[in-house]
Amino acid sequence: MAEIPKSEAPLDLKEAVAGVVDLQHKRVSGKSWKLQKTPTVRAQKTKHLRRTWAQRSEERAKQEAVKAREREMKDEIQAEKDVRYL
Repeated sequence: MAEIPKSEAPLDLKEAVAGVVDLQHKRVSGKSWKLQKTPTVRAQKTKHLRRTWAQRSEERAKQEAVKAREREMKDEIQAEKDVRYL
């Protein structure tokens, strides 16, 4: 049985299974068409892109008002349907 020389023996189990990646953005699987994902960094947005707490709470309040009105409208429509079919 031939033994693998030390220079060719894999140093790590991952290297033995998947191979060695030469570059940071090169994929072992060969799927080079897939895009490299980058983490979203929300804390480092520029000042003009950030919204203040007051702006965010105002937007939330507006959204809640819109949702409440939508629920009322849906309930009215459902009530009309119920009356119509009784």
